[in-house]
Amino acid sequence: RTKEQLGYIVHLSIQESGNSIGLRFVIQSERDPLLLDERIEEFLKISVWSQLEELDKSAFDGHVTALRNSLRVKKISLAEETQSY
Repeated sequence: RTKEQLGYIVHLSIQESGNSIGLRFVIQSERDPLLLDERIEEFLKISVWSQLEELDKSAFDGHVTALRNSLRVKKISLAEETQSY
């Protein structure tokens, strides 16, 4: 938000749903949605994909194992379980 002033609200969070995890972008802006989509794709390419490419195999495998383990953890409350769905 502070680098490009894309909108009034710019937020990135991790979204867990069932057995998958994804990224959720929330942008409240007067700008063209296509421009915002382009900026999100550029952010992913520069920030996320470049970091993934730099990981060695053992570090990447460690992240995969940690993600699998976090998805397999049993939910401890009904609220936590319903949030995942």
